[in-house]
Amino acid sequence: MITGKRLAAELEAARADVAALERAQALLNGSGRQVKLKRLGGVLGQAMAIDAGRRGKRNGPAMAPGGYSALARANRERTARALAMIAERGPMTSPAIVEAAGVKPGWISPMVSRGYLVGKKDGTYKRTKKEFSVTG
Repeated sequence: MITGKRLAAELEAARADVAALERAQALLNGSGRQVKLKRLGGVLGQAMAIDAGRRGKRNGPAMAPGGYSALARANRERTARALAMIAERGPMTSPAIVEAAGVKPGWISPMVSRGYLVGKKDGTYKRTKKEFSVTG
């Protein structure tokens, strides 16, 4: 008859044998975890190389040292001229702003949302007191 203590001892011995066999199998075949890590390392290495290449690419014109690029500066100067014209002439409708300032119709909405223009109930736009700076 097997007692509880003897059963526990035999179970512990069996677990030790299984662990020894698993270690031997891992040494012969390379452990599955090591294989997965090697495979994962290759995938991660490829992803990191792709990411580094992507980060090295420039998506637009180069920034001038300490400021905006020439294109961005030209856009900001055009915006400053348009805002100054609206401030000088007073409230204007959207078509009048587009025609007089030479800007696209989509230019007005960002200026309103950023606080440089305010829309009036009669459909006109008025320049606010918020300062617009061309320098970067």
